Amino acid sequence: LDPAAKGPLGAAAVIGSKVNRNLLESLGIDPALEDLVRGQFLDQISFTRNPDYMFHHPLIRTVAYESQLKSDRADLHRRLAAAIETRAPASVDENAALIAEHLEAAGDLHSAYGWHMRSAAWATMRDINAARLSWERAQMIADMLPADDPNRAAMRITPRTMMCGTAFRVHMDVGDKRFDELRELCTAAGDKASLVIAMAGLVMEHTYRGRVREASKLASEVWTIVE
Repeated sequence: LDPAAKGPLGAAAVIGSKVNRNLLESLGIDPALEDLVRGQFLDQISFTRNPDYMFHHPLIRTVAYESQLKSDRADLHRRLAAAIETRAPASVDENAALIAEHLEAAGDLHSAYGWHMRSAAWATMRDINAARLSWERAQMIADMLPADDPNRAAMRITPRTMMCGTAFRVHMDVGDKRFDELRELCTAAGDKASLVIAMAGLVMEHTYRGRVREASKLASEVWTIVE
């Protein structure tokens, strides 16, 4: 492989299994893609003015990705997140989950958390399952933060609140463990508002499942907190 093609190959591996020429160029990389096609590293799958390519085999992408220095790879993820945001400003919310994934891979946990939450907000009324996936990713990031991070408590509470508050929309039983964990976090932080949102969702869940007694009891507790 020509040394000039190694950079584009590594950047392509960071982008994903499907690679777009313009996106490579937006990273400031000269896309020597013809050499990669001739070497059977990539296959051209479209022949427009802005062609798309795919890795000839998933293992090629894995090797190209893992063989890079961790710092170089993180920098590419960071630059790629910025490129996705600036290239299509009208679709930035729709692309928020992808931006979050690249920032997470770059190790920018706080920024990744924010983009996962933004993705969930955009998807809430469009695809609740996608929204819940983004909240789950945000929750995982928050749990990874060091204990002395001043924002950790709030960041752990918010996605859990939304997961509990919307569980009834996907017919998912929150269960005692998840809700009890959230209640413990809210109590420690003095966050009654988040607790009420989660409890309201749990009331709906009990109601949909015909657990009228449990729903009524919890609704009374919610009203007491609200007052």
